[in-house]
Amino acid sequence: MSTLTKSGGRRDPGADASPRPPTKTPPPAVSPVPRGLKLPCSDAAARSLAHRRILWQKRLADRSDMFSALNAYEAAAGSCEIGGWKDQRVFLQLLHERAATEADIGLLLGHFAGEPDARNYLARGLLRRLVDQGLIGAVEREMFGAGVDWNDVDRQLQLVVGDDAPTRRLQLVQAALQRSPGDPQGERRLIQLLSEQGKLEEALARGRSLREQGLMTPVLAQQIGEVFVAHEQVDEAQRIFSEIVEFDPDNPQSRALLGDIFLRHGWFERAYRQYEDLVTIRPDDPTASIRLARAAAGAGRVDEALRILRQVAAGEGRPGADDPRRFARLHAAVLLARLLAAPDAKIPEAGVARELGRLQLFAGASSWTFLVWDDLGVRLALTADPSAPLAGDVADAGVTGLFAVQLPAGGGPSLQVRHQGHTLGRPVSYERITVHFDGKAFKVERESGRIAAGDAAAAAVADAGG
Repeated sequence: MSTLTKSGGRRDPGADASPRPPTKTPPPAVSPVPRGLKLPCSDAAARSLAHRRILWQKRLADRSDMFSALNAYEAAAGSCEIGGWKDQRVFLQLLHERAATEADIGLLLGHFAGEPDARNYLARGLLRRLVDQGLIGAVEREMFGAGVDWNDVDRQLQLVVGDDAPTRRLQLVQAALQRSPGDPQGERRLIQLLSEQGKLEEALARGRSLREQGLMTPVLAQQIGEVFVAHEQVDEAQRIFSEIVEFDPDNPQSRALLGDIFLRHGWFERAYRQYEDLVTIRPDDPTASIRLARAAAGAGRVDEALRILRQVAAGEGRPGADDPRRFARLHAAVLLARLLAAPDAKIPEAGVARELGRLQLFAGASSWTFLVWDDLGVRLALTADPSAPLAGDVADAGVTGLFAVQLPAGGGPSLQVRHQGHTLGRPVSYERITVHFDGKAFKVERESGRIAAGDAAAAAVADAGG
């Protein structure tokens, strides 16, 4: 029923010039949960599937872990409640929706090691809803761990040089996929190679094929959506991206991820709708509200954004470096600074300045430099050049796309915009806003910049003190 199959084969010795030892296929997993129970048929066995589904849900609600949930499944199967594939598929869906840890995934997929259809159905369901890289990796290891060593394939790809290197790289990945059909790691690499080589039509065709086969996953949806964006097919890209939440609409991670993707591309209204749902799912998460405020401001509704940020700033929290109330005040300062930098006759400048002062960020003459960016999948920072500890107040609200540094009046060291941690294969745009306060009035400076794809820092260096 699915192309998600476990190859269990040995490495192809022709895949590269030097012979390598074969990959050992691990022995079949032995489930700790007894299988094949023979019990008297229960009264529920004669009920409709809809009724049994409700009954199964109630039983699972009382089971706190995957081990006991699998025991409930086997009890249902042994008492005639699961009579065929249609019945089994309903219970399998209930099971994979409960998998929340790598241990859960290993136990669940290992339990059905002898049933390829059930195991493949579970893997497809898990991959279609999971966005956590650790959990995705757990599924891929269980399903394809004995098929292809993709780290080794990556090393081989790096060694391929010459005029025909693009063609040979594609052939290498395609050959690996033949040994492990449907492996998401291989599909991701193949689509990436096609995109890098400018073969966007082929990459799109590959993405559509995976979609039609029901093999779309949140990770693949992101990758294929970006190909559509590069091909200037925005409507199609947005539809592909939206599949991230289609199969698990109540998952806050999925909602946050989709909203972040929309925000990154400047689709603020779409981001706003995702963040609205996120706030509904997680009403006590202040960072979700800050995301909502950012999308509202991007859509031009600055008043609404400031209202949301005031609510967060006045809410509950614990003082410290990661206090969301402070993050909200800093974001509010950014919005007010933008209003001061671009005066509007309809908005009294004096009122904006008073509102900025009420945030209590300026105790005296000083300056704040705010770094803001819309790509919430990265963390940026302002660092001294040459690198040295900053003497002023530093606020890292990177989870909400903001980093800020306060320096005394008169300036400070030159500050450079850098990635925190690993670099990305995509460019990252940012805005840098410096607010000077001389004790009486505010002066705002703004500049936009970009860190190129693969670079660790922005090329231009500006002076923080003006």
